[in-house]
Amino acid sequence: RGADWLGLAGIVQNEHLESVRQGLHPFTGEKLRPRIVQGSNARTFYDFTISAPKSVSIQAIVGEDRRIFGAHDQAVRVALCRLELYAETRVRRGGANENRKTENLIIAAFTHDTSRSLDPQIHTHCVAVNMTFDPVEKRWKALQARSIYDHLDLLTEAYRWELASRLIALGYGIENIRNEYGRDLGFEIAGISKEIRDAYSQRSKDRDRAIEEFIVEKGRRP
Repeated sequence: RGADWLGLAGIVQNEHLESVRQGLHPFTGEKLRPRIVQGSNARTFYDFTISAPKSVSIQAIVGEDRRIFGAHDQAVRVALCRLELYAETRVRRGGANENRKTENLIIAAFTHDTSRSLDPQIHTHCVAVNMTFDPVEKRWKALQARSIYDHLDLLTEAYRWELASRLIALGYGIENIRNEYGRDLGFEIAGISKEIRDAYSQRSKDRDRAIEEFIVEKGRRP
């Protein structure tokens, strides 16, 4: 909603993102916040990353089903609309010390299709500007993201539910996945085995090796 109010839509433009990063209107240069952000030490963005299940990435990229990218994008959009509902800002006027819901964000979404190890991995970096419009004080202020982080499990499920629904509509079967402790790990496309998923999961293998090294050194799991 915040991006919409500022007229931001479509392909992300570097100059627009840099303007709002500094607290300026992307088209007029008007100062939106009292303090202009300078330097690299200030918090200017939050990165909420949304990743597709491994089998989904494999089928989209190795299996060359480009429809899955559209399903992922739409599921991300649904999750972000839910995420935005938890946006808040701090209230300090009149001796107050609390947070107020604002329900608006400025988000630039960047979708990648590989992990750092160059395995198939569709994921979207949802970069939220550290700025939200306070509907009571009628001004742009710094974002308070605590409530968003408190609801990450819910937001993850919102993405998974929407993606699974769209994959089913495309004709795919899905299966729920749990680890050896019974913890819900989401879902995968039915028919893409764990062996295949593991073969395209170099980052997961790096993580598992690091855990084993930690156990040997510390005598416990991290």
